[in-house]
Amino acid sequence: MRRDINPILIRELRGRMRTPRAFWLLVGFLTAVAGTASLVYTASYLSSDGQSSGNNTIGNTVFFTLIVTAMAVLTIMAPVMAAGSIAGERERQTFDLLLTSQLSAGTIIFGKILATLAYCGLLLSAMTPLVAMTFLMGGVDLGELFIMYAIISASVLLFTCCGIYWSTRATTPLTAIGFALATVLSFLFGLPLLAVTIPTIWAQFLNDTAVLDVVANIGLATHPFIAMYLTDTAIHQQQIWMHEVTIKGVTFTLPATWILCIIESWLLSIAFVVAAMRRIWPQSTR
Repeated sequence: MRRDINPILIRELRGRMRTPRAFWLLVGFLTAVAGTASLVYTASYLSSDGQSSGNNTIGNTVFFTLIVTAMAVLTIMAPVMAAGSIAGERERQTFDLLLTSQLSAGTIIFGKILATLAYCGLLLSAMTPLVAMTFLMGGVDLGELFIMYAIISASVLLFTCCGIYWSTRATTPLTAIGFALATVLSFLFGLPLLAVTIPTIWAQFLNDTAVLDVVANIGLATHPFIAMYLTDTAIHQQQIWMHEVTIKGVTFTLPATWILCIIESWLLSIAFVVAAMRRIWPQSTR
């Protein structure tokens, strides 16, 4: 049974969980999430004149704050941990040992990815008691929780695969981390900018920009924070699975934003993984 487990995954988890850094990262993550949620809860409580009972808005606000804060921390943490994995092997001069072993390029890549995802999953599991407290306040249901966790999981997978790709290209962990963070931040800030500027430019040449608006909305679905906001709005409008778009008087039904987010994140993740494997494959077959 144990032979079926990826050896890279076992090695990475053992090495990571035995260091004090893993514990302090967990403490820092929970402190950031709980601290931000406490500030938002206090502000919401005071703005409602201390009448929190029966006010579902406070529960939903605190829940959304927890989810967004967790996503913000994991947006930085996931690519940083993934980017230092293979580049770190090169710096420690152990990468050639991996290539001369019987492990394939896919085993190496997926082992590194799963190790990062496992630790990020541990962080999400650790914040479950904080999320459970929002159910006592009201305004949140299990469906919304699962949808938000699905968005976080898909986005963390995408950012992890991005970090792995740059880790296969860089020679030092610092260089890989720099390129990975630059790619993620360019994606987070550049995607909304393109979604706003491109329809504005094309509006000068087209009378009807509804098609461009739909394309922009589909592109923005990959952005985790925008996807969370649009999903939260759609849930309150009872549009969980589908939403309607009207183009030139014709109404079309499109999948919900969170579904598009998961699909697009998985497709981009596959592209990063394939590119990373192509970087290792020629070296592993020498």
